[in-house]
Amino acid sequence: MQASDVKALESKVRELIDEDLTLSEGQRKNLHEIYADTSVKRAVETRLLSYLSYNYYHLPMYAKPGMV
Repeated sequence: MQASDVKALESKVRELIDEDLTLSEGQRKNLHEIYADTSVKRAVETRLLSYLSYNYYHLPMYAKPGMV
């Protein structure tokens, strides 16, 4: 994950939120495309899976990779 990817995504989200707290369908689509095109998506997934694995004892209701 590159720091520039994170900063670009963060600034885009802040820009959209500053305009209005409700995102239009077009804004959501645009944000999703930006998110999908960066390495941020994989970093978020990795962190989330790491968190769920570490806290699995308290969160057994969440499936882990390889369980399904």
